[in-house]
Amino acid sequence: MITANTEKPSNLADVIGQVEDALDQFYERKIPVQVGEQYLSNFGVGSGPKILFVPETPGGKIDEPISMGESAASYVHHCDVHIRTFEGFDDDLARYNNAYDFIDKVIGAIRRATTGRVVFGAATGESPTATNAYGSGIAFGFTYRRDIPHWDAVWQGTTEEASGFTVDPTVSP
Repeated sequence: MITANTEKPSNLADVIGQVEDALDQFYERKIPVQVGEQYLSNFGVGSGPKILFVPETPGGKIDEPISMGESAASYVHHCDVHIRTFEGFDDDLARYNNAYDFIDKVIGAIRRATTGRVVFGAATGESPTATNAYGSGIAFGFTYRRDIPHWDAVWQGTTEEASGFTVDPTVSP
């Protein structure tokens, strides 16, 4: 079961990871999920079915918390999503119908994975050609606002394990 992280608000990486997990569970053949602006150059004519998340474009921001007094601040993420669907349909309407079905599932998965507020933006067509090549493409953006909890360990004088470090910060280089 795909559920939001309720111990602390899910960040954008959590949300994207849970969308990928949901798609893996739903579809028999794996749909590649890519993250990062560097993949946009390979997302045109001839690219197969996939979903591309481009986080923080044009950029997120730190803002006032959603729940005043309960959180230190809020993080407003922005993410562009580019979707390319499957090929092999006989006509353009079938290609777009497939794209709309797929985007509905992606949006539903995003909404399910978030613990904060989500606002979806405009959707635009991104079909690579006017012929029956790889299926149609659609892009949309969304903002995701989540609270940043107070760092209680600072005020309680306790220690906690640092995450994301490959070097022991207590050892001199």
